[in-house]
Amino acid sequence: MNVHSVPELYLTIFGWMQYENIWGVLSATGIVFIPFVVILVRNFAETNTSMEANAGTAASVRRMEVEIALALSVVVLAAQPIMTLHASAVQYERGCAAASAGATGLLDRLAPSDTTYSDVWDSTITSAMIPVWWYGVLSLSGGITNAAISGMPCAESVTAATFSLANARISDPMLSAETSRFAAECFIPARSRFHRDSNESALPGFIATILDEYGRDDTEWLGSRVYLATYYGEYRAASPVAGFPYDFIRDVEYDDHPVPPLWGRPTCRDWWTGDTGTGLRQRLLEQVEPTLWERSRGVLARAWGYVTNDPVATERIEDFTLKSMLARSAVNAPVSNVIATNSHGGGSESGIGATYSEWAVAGGLGMFKLFTEGPMGYAVRTTMPIVQIFLLAGIYMLLPFALVASLYSWKTVFYATIAILVLRFWSYLFEVATWLESSFFTILWPDLFNRLAAHAWAAVHPDPSFAIKTQIMGIVMIALYMVLPMVLSVVVGWTAAGAVSSIASATQQAARTSRGIGESSGRAAQGLATRGIGRAGGKK
Repeated sequence: MNVHSVPELYLTIFGWMQYENIWGVLSATGIVFIPFVVILVRNFAETNTSMEANAGTAASVRRMEVEIALALSVVVLAAQPIMTLHASAVQYERGCAAASAGATGLLDRLAPSDTTYSDVWDSTITSAMIPVWWYGVLSLSGGITNAAISGMPCAESVTAATFSLANARISDPMLSAETSRFAAECFIPARSRFHRDSNESALPGFIATILDEYGRDDTEWLGSRVYLATYYGEYRAASPVAGFPYDFIRDVEYDDHPVPPLWGRPTCRDWWTGDTGTGLRQRLLEQVEPTLWERSRGVLARAWGYVTNDPVATERIEDFTLKSMLARSAVNAPVSNVIATNSHGGGSESGIGATYSEWAVAGGLGMFKLFTEGPMGYAVRTTMPIVQIFLLAGIYMLLPFALVASLYSWKTVFYATIAILVLRFWSYLFEVATWLESSFFTILWPDLFNRLAAHAWAAVHPDPSFAIKTQIMGIVMIALYMVLPMVLSVVVGWTAAGAVSSIASATQQAARTSRGIGESSGRAAQGLATRGIGRAGGKK
């Protein structure tokens, strides 16, 4: 038996364990026999109050025979736990072809012992007894869903991978402080000088080429390729930076010191790239969890037709991650009180702290709107499968009450069967929504750089269509994850209700016809008996 998510491995067993538990309680208290008593009393009362005594008794016996037989069939097939469902027999299977090739890092079949859930639940969730009918329903629904999923391309969530990288944070306070230093001592002076130079004269051709390649917003973040090619080579750290050894050729300001410092003052380019030490760029990237980084980078690279380790794709994804990380931490960066100095001109520039503070607040507030929508979309995509799992587990464990309350009606069994089939088929709809989402994002942004820019830097991007398209696609895809399952549930539920109503109407009509025939037969028999008694009396 297959399930479609790792938590469902255990919650399926847990749901049926509780079913077995509740059914045992109802059996021990005798509640499971109440429906049979109700069937006997109801049929006896209804038939004997609507017919003559002799005819009513005959009809009552016939109706009780039929209803008790149907109720017993429900008890045997759909109520009494008979078959054993072991946790080891339930497997998580991903049906798309890419998983078989190892593209997603997932195995085709994942047993419970292969997950971290086993560390917590192996001792408590082991096996459960399950009725024959529901075992067949689970096998049928799992087979239908797996067959449907295997017939479509593998859906790798580009949004999930992008969101995971976009939410990387600077967790090391020392690194955060050093990043703030770099912003004040390198980025702010370089940015100010760039705007002065661009206002006074035309930009050199190579700068225009860099901006064409990396985007017009390249000058708005710390790792700007324009600044690395120009001003970062001139500016230096205002004081020694740990990790960059003292260089007597470069650090000439310490020539008069009897004991040179352990660390030197690297150029801003060296400080960022790490030519003579561990660069700030690399240390910021190391803040991302390695497994998450490799998985997300692979998903994004494949989505835009790159190989996983393609240097161009890797550079774009790294830039996106760094931009998101810096934008999310910029508001709290304590750089407004830092005086930006450098070895060429020294001193401080008027309003530098305030300028950077305004830039940080503007960038942070701009990103706030985007990321308040981003987490919401990611939460919907993540929550819907979890809701599906808990709904299924709830149906499993509460079925005994529904069966007893319905007097072991096959109508209730039919409704519950449809509910389980529909809920389990949601997994296919989630795969469809994920594939459509990734495909449309790739269509709207054929270039990886533009897609990442639309997600991470849309709020301050000069082209407003970036943010608009991102927000529209986010809203549409969130609706897709929620509306598709709702539409399926409503349509199938409405159709099933109509079918059950038709069957019930036909059954009631047949019952009324049988009752009418019984009443007519009873009256005819009574008339014949009366006439016979009359004739016998006349002969006397």
